[in-house]
Amino acid sequence: LGSEIRRLPLVLGLLILSCLGEMAIPFFTGRLTDWILQDGTATAFTRNIALMSILTIASAMLEFMGDGIYNSTMGRVHSRLQGQVLRAVLRQETEFFQQNQTGAITSRVTEDTATLSESVSEQLSLLLWYLVRGLCLLGLMLWGSPSLTLVTLVALPLLFLLPKKLGKWRQVLAAKVQESLAKSSQVAIEVLSAMPTVRSFANEEGEAQKFRQKQQEMNILNQKEAVAYAVDLWTSSISGMLLKVGILYTGGKLVTSGAVSSGNLVMFVLYQIQFTTAVQVLLSTYPRVQKAVGSSEKIFEYLDRIPCCPASGAITSRVTEDTATLSESVSEQLSLLLWYLVRGLCLLGLMLWGSPSLTLVTLVALPLLFLLPKKLGKWRQVLAAKVQESLAKSSQVAIEVLSAMPTVRSFANEEGEAQKFRQKQQEMNILNQKEAVAYAVDLWTSSISGMLLKVGILYTGGKLVTSGAVSSGNLVMFVLYQIQFTTAVQVLLSTYPRVQKAVGSSEKIFEYLDRIPCCPASGVLTPSDLEGLVQFQDVSFAYPNRPDAPVLQGLTFTLRPGEVTALVGPNGSGKSTVAALLQNLYQPTAGTLLLDGEPLPQYEHCYLHRQVAAVGQEPQLFGRSFRENIAYGLTQKPTLEEVTAAAVASGAHSFISELPQGYDTEVGEAGGQLSGGQRQAVALARALIRKPRVLILDDATSALDANSQLRVEQLLYESPERCSRSVLLITQRLSSVEQADHILFLEGGTICEAGTHQQLMEKRGRYWAMVQAPSGSGDPE
Repeated sequence: LGSEIRRLPLVLGLLILSCLGEMAIPFFTGRLTDWILQDGTATAFTRNIALMSILTIASAMLEFMGDGIYNSTMGRVHSRLQGQVLRAVLRQETEFFQQNQTGAITSRVTEDTATLSESVSEQLSLLLWYLVRGLCLLGLMLWGSPSLTLVTLVALPLLFLLPKKLGKWRQVLAAKVQESLAKSSQVAIEVLSAMPTVRSFANEEGEAQKFRQKQQEMNILNQKEAVAYAVDLWTSSISGMLLKVGILYTGGKLVTSGAVSSGNLVMFVLYQIQFTTAVQVLLSTYPRVQKAVGSSEKIFEYLDRIPCCPASGAITSRVTEDTATLSESVSEQLSLLLWYLVRGLCLLGLMLWGSPSLTLVTLVALPLLFLLPKKLGKWRQVLAAKVQESLAKSSQVAIEVLSAMPTVRSFANEEGEAQKFRQKQQEMNILNQKEAVAYAVDLWTSSISGMLLKVGILYTGGKLVTSGAVSSGNLVMFVLYQIQFTTAVQVLLSTYPRVQKAVGSSEKIFEYLDRIPCCPASGVLTPSDLEGLVQFQDVSFAYPNRPDAPVLQGLTFTLRPGEVTALVGPNGSGKSTVAALLQNLYQPTAGTLLLDGEPLPQYEHCYLHRQVAAVGQEPQLFGRSFRENIAYGLTQKPTLEEVTAAAVASGAHSFISELPQGYDTEVGEAGGQLSGGQRQAVALARALIRKPRVLILDDATSALDANSQLRVEQLLYESPERCSRSVLLITQRLSSVEQADHILFLEGGTICEAGTHQQLMEKRGRYWAMVQAPSGSGDPE
């Protein structure tokens, strides 16, 4: 990276020269003010305007060159750094990849290098620019008036440190709001990723209530943060105003005493405005550069690591992101839009009152000041999109490689993958250089148009003052108003697209709010006594996203209370689809599904799912306690004794009781702290505690050990509750299937064979062939 870093002194030199050239405008503004007050000659006026114009153009050109070189250099630095980090990772030993998560390694290679690059190319650029700018402005302020400079420096703690101190209160509250937002988002993510389970246990309202509780907690914190934000804004505003009053009061005294000329006072005020802005940006930028240092430490941890064994040769988005975007835009962007719209209109009125002619100059120049750079900026946006696309491709290479490191190492292709990554980086380098030029052109047009507007106002203003149409005081007033007005217009133009983005988010949100479910939970039947007789009558089904590919065709069979019906067949035959239809997760495309003689959708939603319970092969648990998971979806919370009884029946009690906190132990996100068999046992307990009339076991014992499997078989075939429920059993275990009262062999969405185990074995058909197969079982769907 040394060859790239050596360009930075040149950039710094261009930066200093550009900064000094730009600062000529306040200087000449002061000189012109003195010239106006002293009735200077037209030649001197024209000479000052011409010199100011030349310095303005030269400053913009130097800024263009510096930005172009800087951004091009930083783009290459990012590419090389990312490539070196990936090469460093690829040479690590296999144990390194076992000890570190792929996501964490990928984050170092892609996100941390991007954060570092962004901070170096943007935040460090801001830091250097405003540091040089601040020092130059401080020197010019001291030269213009040491007394006024002292007033400014004494007021700086009031201007920045007091609001910053008070701002920590807001930061603490903001952190709590973010933490609360993360918790509510986690609830939404967890629920949306487990919707079949939520629907199967009819707990939509319970989850919505839990989400509302999290939202209420966040609302309280939001209100506190709003107060903190108002206090923070008020202290910043009042301290800034007091500084301006102090400078004008002290400056007025100095002018009347003859210690400072009127022109020097005007010059100082303009310098002071820029100086406080520079200090403000420095204070806000430094923490971001510190963030880059944090990223670099993690990156160099990989770069410097020596291998121990060196080689010898859209839904969650809607609920969380779109609502967050809408909320942010309403609470922040719309606030900015309204504030600067009112501010801009007021300033425009004051400018018209001060000088209609100068206001006309400003309005005529606005297209040049904003629309031309915006037009040119589209070129940069296109290139930026291509850079992001190229970055995504190179990152995908890194992600693919890091997630398959054992294979890469096994085939000794580390260098080949590094070369492939370098090729992607080279493509991105070319685009980065083009974007750097586009960025410099964009910045240059904004800078030169702004400077030319200032020159035009001073030239026209000088003419108006000499003709007596405008007083020198009104000219100074107009210049200050004009600076604020252009800032307001700039903020409006940048804020409006964000509000449009909010409108886009709201459209997507209302798309969900207004959507009517294809299968509404509109049933009303809640019989006090349900037998559990299930009848599939000529049922056909195709998934909505594949309407031309039927999964079930003309399916007819019955599940009777007190009987176990086993459903077997090859992979993809439709077994799990039958289970989904029986849970009313989908509606048949043809035929009827009856429960005790009534169509399934006619039953009230919560009632139905208390009577029909299912356990799947990969059951979805929630990041809550064992007790909460087993009692999931029940409106009347069961006692601990009832929870324990269900866990004993499923075989879960043995391992839960050994834990220090027992049934109050958290199972981890999605039950991640449990083994597959433990998750199945807890899910079975969750189904049994409901005492369902229809029990569906969809390969629900595949991960259980022999003892637990035996316990489940006893539960199905020997327990007293057997007579009160119908069981649909989908399993690979032949020991369970052999004992079933009925066996249905499903293939191609239709029932090919039906009977007991003995009958089907004597038939020597498809079921017999499956039993005789080497695996001894059919694959699950």
